[in-house]
Amino acid sequence: MIRVHPIRRIDHIQRIRRNLKTEKTAAMYCFFVTGCNTNLRVSDLRGLTWGSVWLDGTTTMRDHLTLIEKKTNKPRRIFINENVVESLRFLLDSLGRIPARDEAIFRNPITRAVYSREHLSRQMGIEAKRVGIQDPIAAHSLRKTFGYHAIKTFDQNLAVVQQAFNHSNQRETMRYLGLNDDDIEIVHQTVAL
Repeated sequence: MIRVHPIRRIDHIQRIRRNLKTEKTAAMYCFFVTGCNTNLRVSDLRGLTWGSVWLDGTTTMRDHLTLIEKKTNKPRRIFINENVVESLRFLLDSLGRIPARDEAIFRNPITRAVYSREHLSRQMGIEAKRVGIQDPIAAHSLRKTFGYHAIKTFDQNLAVVQQAFNHSNQRETMRYLGLNDDDIEIVHQTVAL
């Protein structure tokens, strides 16, 4: 299995979003945005249904997503930010109909089958290459992208990000997110008391 990387540059993320935001690629756009903004594994993203993001009996978006993680069997409660809401609405508009509550969000509109992990990974890799990313990128990169930017761009505490990933120690989180000795060197160069 190839080790995939996070998408490190914000401009690459923005370009991929722009490229995918078409009626034809609305599901991939929504998958990309949701993956980058929720810290969910691919297996959990693939399991999302419209009912999981709508308030009961309506098509109004929830504030939080509640699910049981497939890998850990642990409950998760995740805030649905405005980027995710926008991408879900864009996908919904592109469908031209109101889907059933139990219908998977990330599915092929023609075959109606949930996109496979392999297809999603292949598409994310294609989009990454399209914007000039040389690192191996796949569907799992979206989860790593969330954590990488939580720390590097939004200055979140490593211990909190470690908890969000359910890692046992900070070294594991740093390795997972592709943070290395160069990142630690920057800390030493920045702190001058």
